[in-house]
Amino acid sequence: MQNPGIGCTPAWNDPYIKRMIVTMRFTDRIRQEGYTRYRGAVDASVYEYFNCEHSWKAVWYLKDGHYQCCGCKERCETSDPDGFQLFLDIR
Repeated sequence: MQNPGIGCTPAWNDPYIKRMIVTMRFTDRIRQEGYTRYRGAVDASVYEYFNCEHSWKAVWYLKDGHYQCCGCKERCETSDPDGFQLFLDIR
């Protein structure tokens, strides 16, 4: 019987892991640019506009009214607030 650790593909060669690493690097970059995680509700119309097949993977970031998705390799972005939950500015 072969040892399962021998001859296995290293994790960094796994396509799923590679996508995660690329996405993590991109999110690190946009965080350094001043983007913050958008935690509001996103309407289905936003995903329909982008013809998004992976809306369940969506992770949105926001900076000065600019929305950036980091859920997949497409990295959709928009400045149109339609479909994004608005928050009241309490000062």
